[in-house]
Amino acid sequence: MGGGAGYGFDALQFLISTLITLYALIILLRFMMQAVRADYYNPVSQFIVKASAPVLGPLRRVIPPVGRYDIAALLVALALMLLKLWLYRLLGIPDTVIGGYRLGIEHVWFGSLAWLAVVDLLALIINVCFFAVLIRAILTWIAPQGPNPIIEILERITAPVVNPVRRVVPLIGGIDISPLIVLIGLQVLRMLLIPPLLALA
Repeated sequence: MGGGAGYGFDALQFLISTLITLYALIILLRFMMQAVRADYYNPVSQFIVKASAPVLGPLRRVIPPVGRYDIAALLVALALMLLKLWLYRLLGIPDTVIGGYRLGIEHVWFGSLAWLAVVDLLALIINVCFFAVLIRAILTWIAPQGPNPIIEILERITAPVVNPVRRVVPLIGGIDISPLIVLIGLQVLRMLLIPPLLALA
């Protein structure tokens, strides 16, 4: 493969990955918002609901939520991850990056491709939690006092992972280090979980 073709494949892979992963992120945030009962009148929530409605609206009539958990959203996010990998195969893109780990997919059969989509979605969930905690911590330091719709939604999304740590870890010099501990824990979780799951494919 010539250098020009290689650059073309890189650009195409970047475009496919960016567009599909961004929409999968919106779908996943919709799932998380419902799971934590986020305020749907929040402007950020409204954007996510409206952006996900064209896909989730019809599907939820067939696959209704189970309590607080929107199963349709999870299935759509998984289907998007699989679509991304399938497009790579269809276009002859030989490898991909999942959870920070590069692996070849040229000769992977469909069953293994579906498993890689599951691992890709799991890696995306870990990344969403990581960056939500990180952005929330940064905004808490730099944002002015008063209501902030971004901080409010991040507060709800990150509460399930931050609050248990906050109840155990005391303030140090008046500083809450629980977000830092959660960030380290999520990175360790990704390093321990993703490689063996990728190996199963």
